[in-house]
Amino acid sequence: MKEYTVTAPFIQINPGAVLSLSEKQAKKRKFALEKIENGVYEVINPFHLKKGEGFGCEELLDKRFAHSIEEEKPAVEESQEAEEEKPDDNAEQEKPKRRGRKSKQ
Repeated sequence: MKEYTVTAPFIQINPGAVLSLSEKQAKKRKFALEKIENGVYEVINPFHLKKGEGFGCEELLDKRFAHSIEEEKPAVEESQEAEEEKPDDNAEQEKPKRRGRKSKQ
């Protein structure tokens, strides 16, 4: 499942969706969920996810959510990107050129 984070103030999840949620999230919304397996739930009643909450789903629930959620990058990719951004210690670093004033003679 792809992991997402809500970036809008909230999004409404409608019945029929299958999501991965934390136990804390599921406990708050037990009225709206039916457990499929550990951490994976089918939505049986509409509910909201608030800004900053994370969830997982196989496919984008609704095209309207495209601007309301952000896909989380796996930790492996993030660490690789951080390594790529580090300058090589052995590489020559450019020194800023100094501009001096010409003296009048």
